[in-house]
Amino acid sequence: MQISITNAPVFHTTNLEYKEDEQGLFRPLELIIFEGTEVEVIGEEEGFYQVELSFYPSKVPLYIPKIFIGNGTPKKRLMPSGDKILESFYSKLALPYVWGGNCSQGVPEMLSLFPGDSRWLFRGLDCSGLLFEATGGITPRNTSWLKSFGEPVVGDLEPLDMIIYEGHVLFVVEGGKTIESCVDDGGVVLHDLQERLEKIQKPLFFRRFSKILRSSSFSKSLS
Repeated sequence: MQISITNAPVFHTTNLEYKEDEQGLFRPLELIIFEGTEVEVIGEEEGFYQVELSFYPSKVPLYIPKIFIGNGTPKKRLMPSGDKILESFYSKLALPYVWGGNCSQGVPEMLSLFPGDSRWLFRGLDCSGLLFEATGGITPRNTSWLKSFGEPVVGDLEPLDMIIYEGHVLFVVEGGKTIESCVDDGGVVLHDLQERLEKIQKPLFFRRFSKILRSSSFSKSLS
């Protein structure tokens, strides 16, 4: 096992040429792992390690530039309080939408590989990345996995409840609002909860993880 020695981008290709799709998204980025995350190195290509991540099963190969991987001690992750998660959410308002983004500060070290090209910083968030960053990597990274995280909502929605539909997740916050990172809105925005429920596509999944927040024993080493 080796660890990420800084926040590290994970790609599904080693052919890194910055090309955006019709939505203006750079799709090769899978996620950004946080400093101290354990990785299993299973192969090498020029400038890259092929890796496996225990918390991110993938049907496609995953690659990390070698400059991000080394020896060290894994960091233990602790689930923050609900208030801390909400605080993190609000602090990300107006950040841009970045496919695969879950690190609002971006990855400055990428400029050593692509000098002067700020697109490679990946400074922004996608929908599930908003929660992944707020919890320090505790929660499932992708929307499809969040469908089975926590428990179904019974009754009225509460702050931090998740509203999930195909390919997207948004979160209930205080004051009858939702927060999400949405490509159509350009990034992290607030909406009226009822208006959003009327507009988004069905079927919807409503999930709650508040019991996990109340469990002080819930923690995770990203190994």
